[in-house]
Amino acid sequence: MLKIDIQVLLWDETNEKHMLEKHHITRADVEEICYTDSSSFLVEDGHDGRYRVIGPRKDGKILVVILALEDESRGIYYPVTAKQTKRQELRRYLAWKAGTEHE
Repeated sequence: MLKIDIQVLLWDETNEKHMLEKHHITRADVEEICYTDSSSFLVEDGHDGRYRVIGPRKDGKILVVILALEDESRGIYYPVTAKQTKRQELRRYLAWKAGTEHE
């Protein structure tokens, strides 16, 4: 399982607007997932060196956040997009979560 240390998310008008208008996901939704304990979200390799973070919001909804690495040593990432999970992403997350509950 991959681990990343998210310390800072870089926001601009482009990524905030895209997530809100296309996926109805707010900056607060993304930050709620990314700034929580890393043991609560699953990190997968994505396309083009990006990371797929699958994790829960406090209301129980599971979201996918795509992050581009900006500075690994300082934990800085650019949120490219965020969306609701697809069935296969949700299954992977739930299977991972079931396996981590015993650790």
